[in-house]
Amino acid sequence: MPSKFGPMGPVIVGISAIVVSALFNVWTLQRSAKTLRLAEKTFERTEEKYRFDRLAARNDKLREALLAVQTSVDREWMHAIIELERATRACAAALRESELDASKLQAAMHAMNQAQMKQMLPALNSAGIALSNLRFLAEGIEELMVPLRSLTSALTAVDQSSIPDAPPGPDWYEARSEALVAQRLRTTECATKLTLARMRLFVRDSHRELPS
Repeated sequence: MPSKFGPMGPVIVGISAIVVSALFNVWTLQRSAKTLRLAEKTFERTEEKYRFDRLAARNDKLREALLAVQTSVDREWMHAIIELERATRACAAALRESELDASKLQAAMHAMNQAQMKQMLPALNSAGIALSNLRFLAEGIEELMVPLRSLTSALTAVDQSSIPDAPPGPDWYEARSEALVAQRLRTTECATKLTLARMRLFVRDSHRELPS
């Protein structure tokens, strides 16, 4: 049957098909672009959520590690160094009275050695392990690494190599007792700075909103 468009019918139909195909392609591209943008936004939200979850997990581990340090330092190490202070000061007093009571000097020396070996060294070892774990988790966080290094240094401030070859007198023991007091105060200060630094980081991180 002849086309109502006459001889131009096939041409018109062909052009119409091309136009329809082009319009369909444009529509498809627009939908593809929208789908791509949606996928990109979904990926960004997923990536942000992943970073948020990693930050939250790291903070949880840091809290646990910091609590372990506080427990080791504030309870075990502080108790041990106070006992060592007392025992060292008692040795100084016993040395001054050794001519009157040799057994008192022997008991004081034994108490000091016990405080050193059975309390101070285990407490220092426990604190060292806790600090090493916290140092591993805090790697790259300079706000924590600075007070952490200071605390580590403070814990080992009293150099045992300073013990003289000859039996020390009461003045030496009194001086060492004073050094232990200074070390305890310095350690307390460093531990407080570490806690405050961690609290500032917690506050900063808590202001980051959970991605929707």
